[in-house]
Amino acid sequence: MALAGNFQTKQNIDIVWGSGNANLGTAHIAGSNWLRPKTLDFTMPEASTALEMGSPQNNLGVEVEDNAVHRLDTATWTFTQSVIAEDEVIKAIFKNFMADDTSPFALTGALGLDGSGGFSLDHGSATTIPNTVLFQNGGPSSSQVDMIVAGCFMQSVTFKMDPSSNGGQLVADITWWTSHVPVNGSLTPSSITDGGDESANIFNIAATGCSVDSQHLMLLGWDLALSKTLARAGWQEGTSSTPWGICQTGVTEVTGNLTAKRDDNTYALADHLLGDSAGVALSLTFANPTFTVTCAKTLINASAIDAGGEYLYCTLPFRAVAEDSSRTADVLSVTSA
Repeated sequence: MALAGNFQTKQNIDIVWGSGNANLGTAHIAGSNWLRPKTLDFTMPEASTALEMGSPQNNLGVEVEDNAVHRLDTATWTFTQSVIAEDEVIKAIFKNFMADDTSPFALTGALGLDGSGGFSLDHGSATTIPNTVLFQNGGPSSSQVDMIVAGCFMQSVTFKMDPSSNGGQLVADITWWTSHVPVNGSLTPSSITDGGDESANIFNIAATGCSVDSQHLMLLGWDLALSKTLARAGWQEGTSSTPWGICQTGVTEVTGNLTAKRDDNTYALADHLLGDSAGVALSLTFANPTFTVTCAKTLINASAIDAGGEYLYCTLPFRAVAEDSSRTADVLSVTSA
């Protein structure tokens, strides 16, 4: 057989997210809602699983064919995408991660994976939370031009701003997770909405835009990470690739870092760096467009001093928590407009 004449370029791949009501494990259709974020970088999943070999047989010097199996019953797929976090993209992110698509977006212990306090979803059940991630022109052949990945949940999302990266724009690094096999095929959305026309920018922070325990810090960069652990629930009889469903194991963690000029105001936080385990308020406020982050209770982890520049600055790692183990208290609230 002759060599194939086609090849793919990464730049030619267009990534869009399908949303709306769909059965878990079934891809959104062409007429669903489709959103095109501005993608900076990405990885792709493959319709492939790890090979598992059984124990070697006694008195045999090699491995044998019938000892090998692809473990589709335990398979999951993860891939990453870095996007400019414009307003519609932020809305889609919080819909997927927190089942909340109305600003201000609030994370509480009452949400759960399904948005109603439950931590599992059955395969085939109707849901509006996961996305279909469509890699247009991501298929391997001229007849299967796209890669379609159904039932995609955001396992982690990191929002970040850095004046030396992407012009200071708000960026979101996403790790996608699914327990459903990526499909090479063809899908053309009826219409696609762009993610927005402007993102928040670190250069548009107010003079008092970064506050920790009422101390205003000169912010030089920051990040905020939301993460959860997801797992597939077994496989259905008659097929080794279809799970019974998916579940969240453990809690949703909210962590981050503030990089700020080291000065009198950071010194005022000294008690919270050593020995004081009481939560303090943290807020970030940006304008044009509006973007705010509020954490009612944050605990500061071990701080570090950086003396490598023209002046000293410090990094304040933090963890956002609920007040007094309250199920309904806001751990995180985000406003985007």
